[in-house]
Amino acid sequence: MILHVLRCFFNHTTMPAYILFPILFIRDPQYEKARIVFLQAKICYKKTTKSGRFQPQHLIYLRLTDRRLTQMDFTAHTDHTGFEKNLQEDVDYDSTGVPLYIRTKDLRECPKRRVPCHWHDDLELIYIWEGRMRYCINDSHIVLRENDTLLVNARQLHYGYPYAEKECRFSCVRFHPSLFVENKLLREKYITPILEKGEPQYVHFHSSQTLGREISKLMRQIVGCKDSAETAYEMEAVAVMHTLWCRFLRYQELFADEPDREPGEARNDNDDLEIQKQMITFIHRHYAENLSIEDIAVSARVSQVRCRRIFKQYLRQTPLQFLNAYRLEVSGNLLRDTDQTVMEIGERCGYRHKSHFAKAFSKCYGCTPREYRKKYQH
Repeated sequence: MILHVLRCFFNHTTMPAYILFPILFIRDPQYEKARIVFLQAKICYKKTTKSGRFQPQHLIYLRLTDRRLTQMDFTAHTDHTGFEKNLQEDVDYDSTGVPLYIRTKDLRECPKRRVPCHWHDDLELIYIWEGRMRYCINDSHIVLRENDTLLVNARQLHYGYPYAEKECRFSCVRFHPSLFVENKLLREKYITPILEKGEPQYVHFHSSQTLGREISKLMRQIVGCKDSAETAYEMEAVAVMHTLWCRFLRYQELFADEPDREPGEARNDNDDLEIQKQMITFIHRHYAENLSIEDIAVSARVSQVRCRRIFKQYLRQTPLQFLNAYRLEVSGNLLRDTDQTVMEIGERCGYRHKSHFAKAFSKCYGCTPREYRKKYQH
């Protein structure tokens, strides 16, 4: 809403400005007090060649709460899919400028052998090479078996964890919708409706079914493109993904008129789901800070009681357990992909004391940070 107001305002001005927005809201029915929050917005913009108007490019606002002054950075940008630039999870794509991520890993490489809960504007495919994995999409839980494939729609909460404490090797393919067809007619007919409706939330392709085996074959081809590292492998992978999407659309068409669809494929309109997303976004942006449950609750304008209940409902974790798991996930990635010292990584991930970081990391991964780096660093 604020972005919309700012766009309208700055379409009629060419002067830089700071604007103070007073916003009155009641955080939760359980709270007796209402709170006034002032948003100070600074707009950075550039002149467009077509209209000659100045368009907002970046919005930085400061939110004053009881305990802290929090700065968040938003980018007022939309691509041709109509999606605003993702602010949920920072995705480390394989190539700069190409929104495609392909990784194969063992579940034991993840903190506490869990794929931490996240959401993003990307579509995501999970393929199981060996073992089994429990996977949660919003409030639906499924079991993925060897050679199964899972398609998760954009903007859905999802995470994975071990099945019966067994090992699992899997591939994750994540891609932004902008990778798909440039033709406007085809995009609006075959892609945009799925994204805008958010339905289905996910599709589980079982390897025991003919279609599931076809999808499995395509997934192996996509991962093989990345493993080959040949010139233009991205183009080849995207070509196979188009074929996979066609199979998915035909699958949807078969069940379009059937009332009994796979559990979890009906859209969840519960406000709690949106609140959960807001709190996860806040943690992803501020995990390096000294956060409390109150900070997390305030970020979504809910009480601490409701905050805890929502985390338990969707993630089966407390807010602080999720925060610590995310910190350890980031620290594992930094140990594997950078040359920063253990102390630097610990501080960057919100651990003020080296011993505290080492203890938490060892408990989570079963080894010290240095041992982990030696084992997994590329």
